[in-house]
Amino acid sequence: MLFLAICCSCQHQVPNISIQGIVTAGPGIKVVLQEIDTREVLSVDSVHANAKGYFFFKHHLKEAGFFRLILPNQKNVLLVILPGDLIRLTTDTISGFRSSTNIQGSDESEWLLEFMTHADKNRFRVDSIEQLIIDHRDSSDFAELTMASISSFQSILDDQLKLEKEFLATHSSALASLIVINFGFGPKPVLTMEDHLPLFLRLDSALAISYPKNKHLIYHHKRIIAFQDRLLVKNK
Repeated sequence: MLFLAICCSCQHQVPNISIQGIVTAGPGIKVVLQEIDTREVLSVDSVHANAKGYFFFKHHLKEAGFFRLILPNQKNVLLVILPGDLIRLTTDTISGFRSSTNIQGSDESEWLLEFMTHADKNRFRVDSIEQLIIDHRDSSDFAELTMASISSFQSILDDQLKLEKEFLATHSSALASLIVINFGFGPKPVLTMEDHLPLFLRLDSALAISYPKNKHLIYHHKRIIAFQDRLLVKNK
């Protein structure tokens, strides 16, 4: 009986992180917590906010990881969570989502929110230009507008590249940098190993100090090794 009790106590995982938040204009809404693993997105838990829009999660976490809160109106918040974190969040899913979102208790989540806010603005600019081209596809100035749009697209891409490089330079030892360096903007990430391998290598070295043995770092390192192996085969 004693052995059984010990086994049961070992299997029980005490929650060591908590996420509490308030969603403005969101009484009764469903909030879903997901973990972004190295190869898949895992469902962790879901709750319904109370009449005041308040929700609360508790979870056991072995190591630092990436999480996502799924909210109504196709809104989501990315979080970098470490064991022991108590994260507080407020947001409005109806108007000014990014600008209304406030995160406390996780520096890396706050940095990621700032990055996503800027990236969203760039995406909105791209979408606006694409819609402008569609609306004028039968106009006499379509060719001229298309040429001007190419220049505008490049300007936006340059800004996104600058944003990502600055984040990596400022937060080189942050796990959140793995999200940024692999961030999809358009058909592919802005930063690629083909064109920016030194950035991937520097991040790998920095995270080996701040997050040794973390599964996301290990996956990042394996991807670099696989890419370098392909280069060797290609250059033979």
